[in-house]
Amino acid sequence: MGSRWLPLLALPIALATVALGGAPDAAEPTAPDAPTPRFPKGTAPMQLGPLPAGLATWDAATCARCHPDEAEAWSRSGHARARTDLLFQAALTQDRPEWCVGCHAPLARDTGRVVPSAEAPREERGVTCAACHAVDGAVAAGEGTDGRKAPHTVAPGPHLTDSALCAGCHQFGFLVHTPASLPRLSGPHQQQQNTYREWLEWRRASGDSRTCQRCHMPGGDHSLGGVRRVEALREAMRVELVEGGRALEVWAEGVGHAMPTGDVMRWLSVEVAPDVLFERSRTVARLGRTLALDLWPPERSPHLGVRHDTALKAGERRRISLPTPPDGAAWTAWRLVYHLASESQEREGLVPPEDSRLILHSGLLPARSTP
Repeated sequence: MGSRWLPLLALPIALATVALGGAPDAAEPTAPDAPTPRFPKGTAPMQLGPLPAGLATWDAATCARCHPDEAEAWSRSGHARARTDLLFQAALTQDRPEWCVGCHAPLARDTGRVVPSAEAPREERGVTCAACHAVDGAVAAGEGTDGRKAPHTVAPGPHLTDSALCAGCHQFGFLVHTPASLPRLSGPHQQQQNTYREWLEWRRASGDSRTCQRCHMPGGDHSLGGVRRVEALREAMRVELVEGGRALEVWAEGVGHAMPTGDVMRWLSVEVAPDVLFERSRTVARLGRTLALDLWPPERSPHLGVRHDTALKAGERRRISLPTPPDGAAWTAWRLVYHLASESQEREGLVPPEDSRLILHSGLLPARSTP
């Protein structure tokens, strides 16, 4: 199984799917789902404030001259190609491009349905340095940074290691089309991405103080993490045979949010088959969220929302019983699959399986697993 990753947007709206960072706003820790001028969550252009003294532009190419290692790592991230990805581009044909592009390329000048070329400014192609490092009139830096020799104003502090940074773009509602056709996001009752609140609940329950950056940017790694680190996914997800092979127990080890989290089209499947090639596989459990278009109080306008949520909660161990095989056959093998595409997109064959399905774990079942 290859480890290629494609952010697949198979829903009727273009989802803000890539991990986008930003310096925390005063309102973010208490209302991380609320759009602000700094983090408008696609509803308006991102406001960076005044340029730092000594910096003529927030152009990422300028930053790369003095920070080549960080720039090279970033170039391998999903942030760098957040807008140019082929399937994200395909999704733009289904919804308002300015909303989608507003998160996938928050500093782009052209927010239409275009595919920026490789020669286009990096700001047109994805999420660049300023989205995370711009603070009011300075460049955000880590605590203890000595900025006296920097050619621009530097603001050392804890903001780059605060999880509220990630909430700026990873905690938001569903798009609500008001009668005036003004874009607005649903409130806390329905969250399209809920990772920050999931992390808050996990922190309260576990007492663990690890932040998003601690896991997703170890050592300041600007290539970031998420579902692009397939080996990390495999290490995090655990499966154990129980009840003599008649059930599987699934959990995420040390993960501070639900699994899967973020994009609503991601889901996990537990599958069994009477053959090791899984030519006649059966899905016995689906872990993820399903959507529906409905009127979700207190909203007065219908919008997409989460109808069912079967994702693994942080710290939860889920026991999945294996059904009796049909026709007296026996289940021979099991596997845990991480899906990057929605079920409808897979059913319609719009996405090659090798690009949308990551087999995280698999194994054989003992003969006694069937009655």
